[in-house]
Amino acid sequence: MLKILGCLMRKGLSKCSGDHEVRCVKRKVLLEALAKELPSGTIRYSSRVVSIQESGFSKVLHLADNSVINTKVVIGCDGVNSVVAKWLGFKKPSLSGRCAVRGCAYYEAGHGFEPKFQQFIGHGVRYGIVPCDDTAMYWFLTWSPSPEEKEMLREADQQKLKQFVLTSKLGKVPDHVRGVIQDTGVEEIVLAPLGYRPPWEILCGHISKDNVCVAGDACHPMTPDLGQGGCSALEDGVILAKCLADAMVESSTCEYKVDEDGRIKIGLNNYAKKRRWRAFDLITTGYIMGFMQESNWIGMRFLRERLLASFLPGLFLKKADVDPIQLTVTGDLVRVKFYRILKLGIKSQVLEASDTLRAAGVAFTTWTNAWKALDALGIAHTLRQQHQQLLGLAVWSTVSGDVDSYVPFATKTKHGEDQEVRCVMRKVLLEALAKELPSGSIRYSSKLVSIQEDGFSRVLHLADGSILKTKVLIGCDGVNSEVARWLGFKKPPLTGRSAIRGCARFKVNHGLPLKFQLFMGNGVKYGIIPCDDTAVYWFFTWSPSTQENREVLENADQAKLKQFVLCKLGNVPDQIKSVIEGTEEEEIICSPLRCRPPWEILWGNISKENVCVTGDAFHPMTPDLGQGGCSALEDGVILAKCLQDALLQSSDSQMSDKDKHQRIKNGLNKYANIRKWRGVDLISTGYVLGFIQESTWSWMRFLRERLLASYLSGFFLSRANIDPRELVL
Repeated sequence: MLKILGCLMRKGLSKCSGDHEVRCVKRKVLLEALAKELPSGTIRYSSRVVSIQESGFSKVLHLADNSVINTKVVIGCDGVNSVVAKWLGFKKPSLSGRCAVRGCAYYEAGHGFEPKFQQFIGHGVRYGIVPCDDTAMYWFLTWSPSPEEKEMLREADQQKLKQFVLTSKLGKVPDHVRGVIQDTGVEEIVLAPLGYRPPWEILCGHISKDNVCVAGDACHPMTPDLGQGGCSALEDGVILAKCLADAMVESSTCEYKVDEDGRIKIGLNNYAKKRRWRAFDLITTGYIMGFMQESNWIGMRFLRERLLASFLPGLFLKKADVDPIQLTVTGDLVRVKFYRILKLGIKSQVLEASDTLRAAGVAFTTWTNAWKALDALGIAHTLRQQHQQLLGLAVWSTVSGDVDSYVPFATKTKHGEDQEVRCVMRKVLLEALAKELPSGSIRYSSKLVSIQEDGFSRVLHLADGSILKTKVLIGCDGVNSEVARWLGFKKPPLTGRSAIRGCARFKVNHGLPLKFQLFMGNGVKYGIIPCDDTAVYWFFTWSPSTQENREVLENADQAKLKQFVLCKLGNVPDQIKSVIEGTEEEEIICSPLRCRPPWEILWGNISKENVCVTGDAFHPMTPDLGQGGCSALEDGVILAKCLQDALLQSSDSQMSDKDKHQRIKNGLNKYANIRKWRGVDLISTGYVLGFIQESTWSWMRFLRERLLASYLSGFFLSRANIDPRELVL
């Protein structure tokens, strides 16, 4: 006989004087409701964390798609196989030796069941049915499978699972209850082993450590015997938000100031203290309750059916009681504000070695990440009006003359943002940036030749004999950066490849499709990209032979460079050749390609005291991802964010020079930690991508044209994906 312990969950008063409210909620509906409350783009899909590294107080997250994210706070809600929990020192949850089969039956005309949680116990199984609404009935069955059943379950599909439950496990139950299983579609049935975290691990382990913590199943996986797994995870979320908000507000208003990193640590520690014993209680009680409910021992069965029948169901309500005050959050506590550096009276100057704004490079492709940075700088609208948005990327073979792949840009980023790709004239961009600066900010003909230390300042010696003194030095001085050399970086080595670039300007509309057209084959790579109705930017990269170095690069003028490119184009449409032919010679430039070895980025000093580097001075890279200029714009916005707090606080007239210097140093270190792995990723990926795209090996060409064409194209979009919140000032 099966004893029916489940009963109506009546409205009664909890110990905290609140009415009990019990419902069975569909997981999908709950997740969609939670997701809807988040700002657009908050959720980044296909982002499985595979490892975590420390970088100062920040944490560097390595994802399965090779993306790298630098973050101030890591909250692991990544389930029973949590990478975050593993990093905190927790072992993989133990198996309880029990399994659960779950399903949901849907009735178009209504199921007709009363709104009761009905639970059935006996013969070593526990089975329950719970209405979700008028048409959906959720059910579950848990038991400890025998060795023979375990073997059967390894091979069983959902249809066999359904028959196994119906024929082997239900026992004597009313037909309408059995009918719930029979009416369940096989696609709605799932099987899972039941795991739990030993409660002593919760007591002795690290629920939080510095700026990292775990919540939900990553913190306290438990058997489902109390029905508190999801409920306690929701508790975690609210209490964690409260603890973080309280720490931020209280620490910022107390007499002794605590820095942001310290406040985060305090908040997470408070959360861990509040949740440790709650998790211990739920795991322990659930495990014991499951053992008692499913035990086949005669003595336990007698106790369960004769003495504990009313006590065990009561534990459901008892363990659902939690002080409602703990789960109340005031909105004002969790507001976050960004402060821009405005009207601080901090004098700044841009030193430009040339006597005018330089526009070397003609144009460059601005991917989605660059537009987020330009939005933050306030000049994106102007540039959008002057440059057309591209619709997609077409990859051609110069051997066959065919399109190998096409990637449309009408897609979303992993953060839910629209892709935006344009080709921007470098001169137009520089003029737009310069226009935003206060008059007199740019000092031309000011080539930096050496740097000296002078207490907390830096003394800059210029080529014209001038000497300047500065509190902060930011090196944006390109691949031959004097600032990078002072920081200890070597001159970026040559890659053995070269690039020829140009821009064709047509008096009437050029007639080309609004696409980035990329051509590969026979050891060369070149691209054609419209900027607007009349201007088309093009580039050509290859690994020159010794003879080409001598005949084309060393002594060639622009006319010879143009003819050289035309001879190398291969099997392409005449319209493409006409772009090169229509380019004026003065619009053509040639340069060798350099890149900084990624290990220098990892081990070198991106910042030192009050000095740092950005752009090509920091991470010169080959142009194969089109991220050189884009990542430089990222650098600028993120550096401004990291410096703004330091400069705001350093403007206090009561602060000593030493304290001001330390705050600036901390701001630059923070920037370096955030950008280090981004630089390594872009340099490494670009170098490998260039090798694959220009290789003349027959097997590499086969892989490139037959298997990797669309995959390689996807790298352009994937590496333009960056959390848009990082690029907000």
